[in-house]
Amino acid sequence: MLFFVSYIVGFVLLTSTSATELCSLNGEYKDGACVCRMPWEGEKCEVIKVLPVDNLEHPGASAYGYAPNVSSWGASIIEDDGEYHMFVAQMKTGGLIGWGSQSECVHATSKSMDGPFIKSDVALSNECHGPVVIRDPNGEWLMFHQGDAGGSSSSFMHHSTKPTGPWTPSKTDPGSCGMPTAAYHPNGTLFVICRNGHELVRADKWDGTWVKVMPLVTPSSWEDPSLYFDVDGNWHVMYHVYALEPYSSGIETYSGHAFSVNGLDWTFDQTQPFGGMVSFTDGTNKTFATRERPQLIFVGENRTTPVGMTSAVSPQPLGPWCDQCHEKACSQCKITPGRDWTYTIYQPFATN
Repeated sequence: MLFFVSYIVGFVLLTSTSATELCSLNGEYKDGACVCRMPWEGEKCEVIKVLPVDNLEHPGASAYGYAPNVSSWGASIIEDDGEYHMFVAQMKTGGLIGWGSQSECVHATSKSMDGPFIKSDVALSNECHGPVVIRDPNGEWLMFHQGDAGGSSSSFMHHSTKPTGPWTPSKTDPGSCGMPTAAYHPNGTLFVICRNGHELVRADKWDGTWVKVMPLVTPSSWEDPSLYFDVDGNWHVMYHVYALEPYSSGIETYSGHAFSVNGLDWTFDQTQPFGGMVSFTDGTNKTFATRERPQLIFVGENRTTPVGMTSAVSPQPLGPWCDQCHEKACSQCKITPGRDWTYTIYQPFATN
């Protein structure tokens, strides 16, 4: 364990100070106040400055997933040669209630980052869920996921030379991972957070040997991590945070932000970087029952400044009728029979 600790500390850029940590590692502390990097804002640079979601060009403001019940759940978006490629979990039949057996990883395309995306092919058949796709520095497409993907030999990662496949199962893995998220550190090391946000693993290359670095003491109700490194090499993870309290409690949660200078010592900020209300380009807004599996979206080779975010949403509105949902919680309407249609939205960030 000591070897791996020294490995990380020896290579992570230790540029943060106690003052900059006051700004959530999203800005600099100057003259008694935080000067935030876009797209962050707030007294501690703890909130994402979002822009309205396009609902003029998109059916139901969705980037992917359409009525009556073609349900999708979260997505990665990568630009390549002027075309945008989305990899998203889609229910083969029915709504999200069947995600454990009916989820397949679909490849969809669009000429615009915010879609709407049109299905191109099924990258990996059921059971494949929670796809996170990144590019290796040498160009290989890496799809991290959970599920055995049609009985393949890997329930961790598949790779391909192009977005249309074919996708080959990885020959190496860290063991049981579950809802992975992956990112390359500036030093070239590939890090993956496994077990739905509770364990950090690494490899020197995507087809190399995976090493378990350390457990992450993630707060309860935090899940669906999305990992990235900023321009200073600091670690950031966006989480979905759920509430199981009844609507009458007034407690509804959606997100959390964890950050670290070295990947060893983490701060889990209880301030939500984004909430459940989404504004639209026609001037209206909607508060969703839940927004989950957030994935930060980047452009170009420099994956240090997110330009937007995808999230899976349940269009069930908040209200006392949530008492009829699973566990009497609005966040669980997504898996309640008859209310389990879900879809994926893309929300741009303010980056200028």
